Amino acid sequence: MDIIRQNQAIIEQKNGKYTVKFNLPAGEFNSHQLRHIAKCAKTYGDGIMQVNFRQSFEIRDIAKDDIAKLTYDMNYINIGLENSAKYQNIVACPGADQCNMGVVKTLSMASAINQHLEAKLNKTETLANMAINISGCGNGCTHPLINDIGIIGAVGRINGNKTLGWNLHLGGKLGEEQVIALPIGFIEQTKAIPAVDIIVDTYLSSGKADISLQSWLLDHTNIHIVSENLKNAGLLHPTLNEAE
Repeated sequence: MDIIRQNQAIIEQKNGKYTVKFNLPAGEFNSHQLRHIAKCAKTYGDGIMQVNFRQSFEIRDIAKDDIAKLTYDMNYINIGLENSAKYQNIVACPGADQCNMGVVKTLSMASAINQHLEAKLNKTETLANMAINISGCGNGCTHPLINDIGIIGAVGRINGNKTLGWNLHLGGKLGEEQVIALPIGFIEQTKAIPAVDIIVDTYLSSGKADISLQSWLLDHTNIHIVSENLKNAGLLHPTLNEAE
């Protein structure tokens, strides 16, 4: 397959060269990766790397013949193309690792969900264009309520006991028509990946995986089906407010 037509990560510029977008869960990279990115930006592009609003990054002014070389070079440091046709770069705040307001840790969760979705969705032909935003607390600095899947650090109640975890929201949208994601319920801290799995599997099995997850979730019947599947799997619990 022509790498330029593979997904939406490679964009032709007006000057005939290309901007190439790379995946970077939660916008986090180490010093070794940063030095390598800088070297690649200078070797193949104009020396500039730009971080975009979804915390992924772009290298611009890439000649067509150098795109494959650049992506191969980036794979050396375990950074791949942003396959936004299937899922967008996962956005996350610093969470409890760094922020005094954080209820739970977010960065490791963003990385784990990314690895899981990469393995899962790359085997499919879906055009989900899935947007997942993770926030470590109810302040929602990452705007989880205006994205397909919002995962918000919270305290819930399971078997009568207060438990750290996530409030799950589905179906948010930003654009000409703004939609605030619906609150679904509370999931345990370690159950985020199984919950995302059920959301994705319900969407894929609907027979409409050729439309975006956002469009699919605009039909609230589908949100109800997802919610029931999460409950049947024993993953969904009351939020603390509902429990009290």
